[in-house]
Amino acid sequence: MCVHDGEVLVYVNSAFVAWMTAESDAQLVGRDLAEFVRPDAVDGIRARLAALRKLGQASAPSAGVMLRLDGTAIEATAVAVRIRWQNRTAFQVIFQDVTAQRTAEDLRYRAALVHHVSDALIATTAAGAVTSWNPAAAGIYGRTAAEVMGRPVSGAVGAPLDPAGITAAGGVVHTLHHAADGTALTVRVSAAAMDTGYVLVCADLTALRRAEQHFHTVVASMDAGVVILGADGRPEMANPAAENILGASVDELLDVYHVARVDDIPLYEPDERRLSGNEHPIVQTLKTGVALSGRILGFDRIDGRRVWLSGSCRLLDPADPPHSSVIITIHDITDQHVARQHLTYQATHDALTGLPNRTLILSCITARTHPSNGRRLGAVLFLDLDNLKIINDTLGHAAGDDVLRIAAQRLRHALDPEDTVGRWGGDEFVILLFGDHTHTDVDQQTRALHNALSAPMNLQGTTLHIHASIGSTLISPDEQRSPTDILRLADHNMYRTKKRHQGSTHDKEQ
Repeated sequence: MCVHDGEVLVYVNSAFVAWMTAESDAQLVGRDLAEFVRPDAVDGIRARLAALRKLGQASAPSAGVMLRLDGTAIEATAVAVRIRWQNRTAFQVIFQDVTAQRTAEDLRYRAALVHHVSDALIATTAAGAVTSWNPAAAGIYGRTAAEVMGRPVSGAVGAPLDPAGITAAGGVVHTLHHAADGTALTVRVSAAAMDTGYVLVCADLTALRRAEQHFHTVVASMDAGVVILGADGRPEMANPAAENILGASVDELLDVYHVARVDDIPLYEPDERRLSGNEHPIVQTLKTGVALSGRILGFDRIDGRRVWLSGSCRLLDPADPPHSSVIITIHDITDQHVARQHLTYQATHDALTGLPNRTLILSCITARTHPSNGRRLGAVLFLDLDNLKIINDTLGHAAGDDVLRIAAQRLRHALDPEDTVGRWGGDEFVILLFGDHTHTDVDQQTRALHNALSAPMNLQGTTLHIHASIGSTLISPDEQRSPTDILRLADHNMYRTKKRHQGSTHDKEQ
């Protein structure tokens, strides 16, 4: 107990002197009360004292920490009473040390924790004899506390266990223990040295390990390729099917492509265009958290063969996208993709010449008249081979087919790589010129086409000279005509040319 006047100690009893680790009351009397409490508690103390306006009025008990002369702190509860001291108003403060109470409470809390925690908590002597065995340990190992107390801990857990060795090695090991019935237990053991021995925390990971083994067994047996990547884009696992499809392990692919992340390995769209970094499915899934599926992409194996993959990409932990791993599932659909491409090619190309057919020509005109990207269509030419019927009648249709094939090849070579020639049907061809074009440009191109066709051709011992009639129409940037109308005008101009003089070109719009 102490008495203070104006927050200055004027009296302390012997219990307070001992409590504050002082040698006598002289070390305390005359000093400010604020010296013995924490700075952040001063305002609260003053407020409680100010509320005591009548003599004999007492405050409610309040908890606090007192700072002792030896530098230690002690928890206490305090009750202040307003009194008269030597004809002056003062405050008597009665303290109760709650350290023992706190210690008892801590022990109860720790006992409850030991009793209810799901991990096995085991205490041993320095020699390794069991001194404490909680209910979780009994449940995990199938041995009661009575059966193991005083016995070597190795026998209690069914496997060699050296607490000192674990502590020296860093304090944590993963190992195999055995329950009383012989069941193997996958356990993570944490060890810490205490004054009288060791404390061991044994976490039973058996169910988790079995789930992992089950997962790996199922994934390993799948026909689909499965790759799991960390949030950093680096591989964590790949099943045998994935390595078979990709032609190598994921780590080997990273080495071959000289990249650190899987999403840096090149992939290709069905039109052979390489994906940019932001288009990569893994990048998109990591960035947005949205699962992707059904995407068809090309991948070049290290043996040089391109395979086509249908796959899905999703987060393993959608609740935490920034830190989630990604699971990728892939199927090799190369055969189906090639077959589909072959069917598409057959549907859009002329079987005799290999040129785009009428369907593809119309589609191209539609797409490139007002394209969202790429060069726009600038001119359309309609070309008709002259006198093909005479060749068919005199040399046979096989010779006529040869003429068509040779003509197609010559027309293709006479054009710029970005321009297109297609077979419209019979002896008619359509040429699509891309970019801005004038009549002069078209004149130059048609002369090149005439020159390419007119070179001598030897068939069945007969030298032939091919000529053609060409009509054209320019396509303006604000073109309003339909593809059919555009072709109709080019065809009309071609027939006007043919009537006027075969082997010529009519360039003027009509």
